[in-house]
Amino acid sequence: MNKTVWLVSPFSPLPGEGWGGVKTHAELLSSLLIGLGARLTIIVPRGVVSGTADWKGASIETVASAELPHCKGWKLALAEKAGSLLSSGRPDLVISEGYYAAGLEPLLRKNGIRLAAFVHNFHLVHFRKALAEVDGPRPLAYYALRTVPKLFYLMLAQERPFLSSADHVLPVSDLNARLLRTYYRLPAEKVSTVHNWLPDRYFGRRPEQRA
Repeated sequence: MNKTVWLVSPFSPLPGEGWGGVKTHAELLSSLLIGLGARLTIIVPRGVVSGTADWKGASIETVASAELPHCKGWKLALAEKAGSLLSSGRPDLVISEGYYAAGLEPLLRKNGIRLAAFVHNFHLVHFRKALAEVDGPRPLAYYALRTVPKLFYLMLAQERPFLSSADHVLPVSDLNARLLRTYYRLPAEKVSTVHNWLPDRYFGRRPEQRA
């Protein structure tokens, strides 16, 4: 792969800087791209990187905002950073963790740059998980009045439009791929599963766990 790639992520790939599934996928995806020979720039929020400005040959750039991706401040700061980076070279592809690259769509279309969304857990999955934890009238009332409106706003007004605008959507499981095709109405040809790639040692010694 002789390509220049930007990865927009909420997490640094550096060890010890953040934790969780999205962090793990950011690190593994970065390693895969570097291994394939991509010239990789990882773009992360201000404050998540404490030390070095590069990692395994990839450069790390910070955005002057730590807001969530649906917030105006993040989108403006990300667009400013992207404009600055474009002045020194155009990427062939921008990969967004979830919709962290939201706000870049006009800039990318103007410059003919393809956009891929790498999807771990999206808002519909959070909705299903939260609903499964409701076990009484009080949690149900809180969930219906507070959680559902916020999740639906993020899902319908932010996440789904961004994923629809992407050239490729890469969920990390076949289940998530089916949910995206069915409920977000994404065309089947746009959605391709890229499995977790976790080494089997993460799942212990039992063969059924590794399978």
